Amino acid sequence: MRLDGMLFDVDGTLADSLPVCLSAFREAIHVSTGRVLTDAEIVARFGPTEEGMIQRLVPNGWEACLAIYLEAYRRAIAQHPASLPAMAEALERLHARGLSLGVVTGKGLRSAILTLDHLGLTRYFDVVEAGSPTGSVKPASIRRVLTQWRLGAGRVAYVGDSASDIHAAREAGVVPLGAAWVPTTDAMALRAATPLETFDSVTGFIRWIEDHVECPRRRPRRRLSRPPCSPAGPVASERGPTDEWVPDCADCARIHSAQTDNRTDRCPPSARSTAS
Repeated sequence: MRLDGMLFDVDGTLADSLPVCLSAFREAIHVSTGRVLTDAEIVARFGPTEEGMIQRLVPNGWEACLAIYLEAYRRAIAQHPASLPAMAEALERLHARGLSLGVVTGKGLRSAILTLDHLGLTRYFDVVEAGSPTGSVKPASIRRVLTQWRLGAGRVAYVGDSASDIHAAREAGVVPLGAAWVPTTDAMALRAATPLETFDSVTGFIRWIEDHVECPRRRPRRRLSRPPCSPAGPVASERGPTDEWVPDCADCARIHSAQTDNRTDRCPPSARSTAS
């Protein structure tokens, strides 16, 4: 299969981070309103970003509640395991094959960046598209990345852990892939959405990369570097090339690769050939 790009969801896909989201949201709502929400009550409100969810629950004073949420999230993610086993290896293999890599998530931008930074995965991604306070916008976010990358939808895959991720991928015209490798995933519902493939483990995903993702002899190779971003000036998608940037700002919506070169990349040996 010839793929030129691959996009990933965050919670349940790049990270087993749903418990972090739930605990931080529960704390923020309890501190702000005295109400204790169950996991099911929180999950039922998914779709908008955390900002949008909080605006609906705490219309007066939602900004303070959001600040509590982000601080609780920061503390909780710091205690979370650094990364899913083998995830960095999967991204390395995709990068070695010359694919552009990006993130499309329904999370808010700041919690998404906090998560990627904690996992040590930020450097792999050219672009991060966060969600919207108004509701799910994943198909539009995927199309925005396709435009930025100048790639046809059929040459890009989206990896997600929920049926809604698979539906969003299909709506945007990209190849849908299912990630069923964390305990919180409803694997039955995910498979019922009929992605092209569903993976029960990251190692299974790596085997699929080896077997199905073409490894061309020569493609432009991107240098893995994280351009800084500015907390001042235009927000996220409104930033232009002349806007100022500062390192490690959690308000940056898009992470672009800095340069390309034309040196030949060689695909890494497969796990099976290495073992033999």
